Amino acid sequence: MNTGTTGPGPGVALQFTYPTSVGGSSEQQGALIPAVNGTRSGGVYFSLDGANNVDAYGVTGGPFPNPDAVQEFRVLTNGYGAEYGSAPGGAVNIVTKSGTNEFHGNLFEFLRNGALNARNFFAADHDNIRRNQFGGTAGGPILKDKFFIFGSYQGTTLRSSVGGDIQFVPTEAQRAGNFSAIPNQIHNPFTGATYAGNQIPLSDFNSVTSKILEHLPHSSAPDGRVEVVHPTSQDEKQLTLKSDYLMGKHTFVLRYFLSDYRNPGVVNPQNWLQISGPNFVRWQDAMIGHNYATSTTVNEARFTVQRNSYNQFTGLPVSFKSLGANVTEPVRPEIEFMTMNGFFTINGGSFGGFPRTTFTGSDRLSVIRGRHQISLGAEISRLRADEQTDHLQSGIAVWAPLPPFPPVQPFLSFTSGNVVSDFMLGKPVVFAQADGMLARARGSLWGFYGTDQIRVSPQFTLTLGLRWDPYWPFQTLHGRATCFRPGQKSTVFTKAPTGLLFPGDPGCDSSGGVQPDLHTFQPRVGFAYRVDKKGNTSIRGGYGMYSMQFPMQSFLPFANQPPYVGTTFRMCPPSITNPWDGFPGGNPFAAGFHVNDLPRPADVAFPLGQVAVFSPGFKLPSIQQWNLTMEHLFRGSMVARASYVGSKGTHLSLGREANAAVYIPGQCGGSPCSTTQNTDARRPVQGLQSVLETQSVGNSSYNALQLSVERRMTAGLTFTSNYTWSKSIDTVSFNANGTLHSGFNTVANPFNLGAYRGLSDFDLPHSFSTSLVWQLPSSESDNFIPKHILSHWQVTGIWIWQTGQPFSVLSGVDNSLSGVGLDFADRVPAVSPTLDSGRPRGQVINQYFNVAAFQQNALGTFGNSGRNTLRGPGYNNLDFAVMKTIAFNNDKYGLTLRGEFFNITNTPHFTAPTGAGGGISTPQAGQILHARDPRIIQVAIKFNW
Repeated sequence: MNTGTTGPGPGVALQFTYPTSVGGSSEQQGALIPAVNGTRSGGVYFSLDGANNVDAYGVTGGPFPNPDAVQEFRVLTNGYGAEYGSAPGGAVNIVTKSGTNEFHGNLFEFLRNGALNARNFFAADHDNIRRNQFGGTAGGPILKDKFFIFGSYQGTTLRSSVGGDIQFVPTEAQRAGNFSAIPNQIHNPFTGATYAGNQIPLSDFNSVTSKILEHLPHSSAPDGRVEVVHPTSQDEKQLTLKSDYLMGKHTFVLRYFLSDYRNPGVVNPQNWLQISGPNFVRWQDAMIGHNYATSTTVNEARFTVQRNSYNQFTGLPVSFKSLGANVTEPVRPEIEFMTMNGFFTINGGSFGGFPRTTFTGSDRLSVIRGRHQISLGAEISRLRADEQTDHLQSGIAVWAPLPPFPPVQPFLSFTSGNVVSDFMLGKPVVFAQADGMLARARGSLWGFYGTDQIRVSPQFTLTLGLRWDPYWPFQTLHGRATCFRPGQKSTVFTKAPTGLLFPGDPGCDSSGGVQPDLHTFQPRVGFAYRVDKKGNTSIRGGYGMYSMQFPMQSFLPFANQPPYVGTTFRMCPPSITNPWDGFPGGNPFAAGFHVNDLPRPADVAFPLGQVAVFSPGFKLPSIQQWNLTMEHLFRGSMVARASYVGSKGTHLSLGREANAAVYIPGQCGGSPCSTTQNTDARRPVQGLQSVLETQSVGNSSYNALQLSVERRMTAGLTFTSNYTWSKSIDTVSFNANGTLHSGFNTVANPFNLGAYRGLSDFDLPHSFSTSLVWQLPSSESDNFIPKHILSHWQVTGIWIWQTGQPFSVLSGVDNSLSGVGLDFADRVPAVSPTLDSGRPRGQVINQYFNVAAFQQNALGTFGNSGRNTLRGPGYNNLDFAVMKTIAFNNDKYGLTLRGEFFNITNTPHFTAPTGAGGGISTPQAGQILHARDPRIIQVAIKFNW
């Protein structure tokens, strides 16, 4: 349970125990955590000053307030009360500081300098970071005992060039057309003629990719390895203002929070691998509140307005058109994305604007009646989001391996036989373009709850709670929604492919066919039992159900739906120079790009393209959580806990390719019946390419044994040690919170959704952490050195050890020929995939797992190696800090000096090896190519008054 003083300022003496945690909740206080902001997202519930601020997208990633402006916060991770909705991943409560009857404040500055840092394991040199975080807080009375004000400012400037990003470019020999080091025979994909000695004449090089090659770095390594150093220039300003006015039993609160972030991006004409697009984010949050408190009653009312404006731009102001490709020029010259699988990526970005606004009203009444402590509350949020981008107008190009097919007309071969030579000859595997994106979504979220904490006896407390979140789906404006009903014909758009419906057609509305759900009743039960009269031993437990109201971003993929905007993919285009040559109907964007709110005529043409839809009968996901904890207080202020924590997810969303190409074995007219080139012809619903359908059929389970030992502050020393033994299983891990996907949480096998149910991507079977705070002994002597130099020192440390996260070994080739492209590799019988972990580090990095134990999956299959069957490198990290406090003028003023050492041992923290993404088809399969941060040192100074 959590006890806090109600009312933000002095003059409110009532101590009230809020039932904010159903028995058995995991609660942490006293140390700030990284920013976690995303109410109702199924991730973390974020509450600021009691106002349940709902991000209009409902996603994580909001700015965290200046820690010096935070008075208290709570982190709840399991089994919390009914006032928290749609938050099975965790709940964070933050209370900003208020002014008091005396003026208090501080000034601070935190500095990082690359000269003090270690070198990333894969970098040639340490980073040259220059990071400066500075600011201050101040608060005090305007009218004593009545009117208080508080404010804070924080500025952050960051300039750095961080290396360690290993990519691969064509070698010097390949730039000269010499592919003799390639074991397979290179041939001309346009004529079928082989190149003698694998020597490609420079005259055969494609003019578009030759110009791209001019902007890629050179490599002297035999495999084309280069280290890409990414320059960064970022600035952020944060402002917090808060005022409190006390009038008897009433307290009025005003708060305003502003975060301004600017990143000008990187434009380097000499090295396009460094390119990054500018982005600018302004986050505003304003709240007005009223508190009423008596000896038995507390009421808190809040109204909040939240505005988040995100704008991004391209960092590469050229286009495929300007490089010589016969495609439509985008509205703004840009190359958004281009990659050679397993080698390098150019990520220039595109223009995009994302203004989001949320209005939230909430009220909570808490009363004490005898043995009962009752809380009743409600919250209503009105959300609006708009999205407009140039997404895919520039076109994207992908070079990747293809299944081995014999020559097929009209092109004698899909590729030249090697990814690098394909690039040189201008033969991509995929080219795609789109009109852009435009969507406007509106909606409301509702929540009502009640909790009764009953003191059944002096030793037993029972908490009963119920939450109800009636759900009415968000709506898109101007008819920008789509439904997929195979066999039905639209009357709204007469030329739409069969199966595609729109608002106005029976069974389809502006929500995409999602139905309201009024059965979202969520019970919460908890208990706390004191075993002995002294209270040294206690047992706590709880159960809660959480209905996850998925966020507004779920509807934003409707922003690129036909016929308002089109997205068209071309598999195995003739060349990057003429990607639409021979395409049915020609260049689908020959008439230009159309991104506007105007209606479309009923007989508008439908070019071949992709759509994203909800499945019929889509249900809200729900999570059940339960926990049981035994706690004992030993002599000497030592507390030991043992907990069992479990959860189960039902109706979790996952993405399925509902129009996957069907594999047809054998020969048809002397050629394979199934090839990458005829993918669209093998789709069940003709006239459509990909149909990304979000279905609520995923499930998950988590079970954990949690052990902890805590030594409370005694003789200046406190520490906490935690060990968790757990297992997490799901169907898909990414984005499994009700979000209409964009391909990220798509299952690999659309014909068997449970085929690859296995360990979660974040599964950590063993995790151990220890944190320590030691206030060193201080001298009471009046001598200057013992009193001011040797006294008032504090050291802290956090040690974390974890097993590695699991990863899958992918094929890297669409051998299933389904058009999904997420195939797993096949296992080689009787060959172990694991290698001796005791090998020298260099050998481990060069081959983390036995690549010979895997092979490309058989044609027409999705791979049999299984999901997340291998584990990446473990994590072993020690952070350390030392702090010195100097007091002045009878402790009226204080100066704090602090040094912080992150990863003080400079232990390399390696990421998973290649093979989890690019697949075993890449030359670097099994190699570890990236590491997390090395040792980083930060110094700080803070002056308090």
